[in-house]
Amino acid sequence: LGVNLLASFHLARAVLPAWKASPRPRCFLVTSSVMGLVGGARMVDYIASKWGLVGFAEGMRLELARDRLSQRIPVVLLCPYVVR
Repeated sequence: LGVNLLASFHLARAVLPAWKASPRPRCFLVTSSVMGLVGGARMVDYIASKWGLVGFAEGMRLELARDRLSQRIPVVLLCPYVVR
């Protein structure tokens, strides 16, 4: 959870204040997994962190839209398929 989920919170806290103050367009990329969209067995901790990233991306998207910043700072959610 610390790496998969909390790192994104820390990164957002570190960069968003400067990004909001700057007129330069940016993009916040959140890398989750297809396992963040569907469940699975024997991977509960991984799946929970990836589901959390999906919610995090949606929340970020809504907050930036509320602040009228979503066109300048879009949030992109990447959910790659399962690999070995």
